[in-house]
Amino acid sequence: MMRKTIIKEVIWLLGCLIAACLSHVFLAAGGALDINMHDTYIPGSLFGPNLSSSYFIFNYFITVGLWAYLVRALYFNFKVIPTDIILLIFAALVLYFLSDIIFIIHPPVLEPPVIDNKTPVKGLFYGGSYSNTYVWSSHIIRILLIAILAFTGFMIGRNWKKATT
Repeated sequence: MMRKTIIKEVIWLLGCLIAACLSHVFLAAGGALDINMHDTYIPGSLFGPNLSSSYFIFNYFITVGLWAYLVRALYFNFKVIPTDIILLIFAALVLYFLSDIIFIIHPPVLEPPVIDNKTPVKGLFYGGSYSNTYVWSSHIIRILLIAILAFTGFMIGRNWKKATT
């Protein structure tokens, strides 16, 4: 029985990886690698400033995996322990790599500098601070991920005895 569950989870993980690869191909169209990134600041905790296909695919994978396993855990009412554990792993990964994922999904809009405190300067700028909306949305996402982690951990503990007997 456990072997069947493990095979099912491996198939789901492979499906998430295929969905991440297809997301990279169709959403980013592979064009993200065409940008000359040597003189821009890219936040990167795992990959650093070196952008490659693996950077995008990894971020798509953990995002797709989080949503797929969240839906599965909700569908099964958190009764399938391996699914819940993988959901915990994906939620922790998304929480850890959140700045990278937000950069991939929606790059921050930098505020243009102001000359003489009257009008902002038009054009593309690489410096400045993040907009207030960007910061608050990042905090809200973090709070939701922590709530998912806490609730899933609680449900695993609650169903652990039922699953082992």
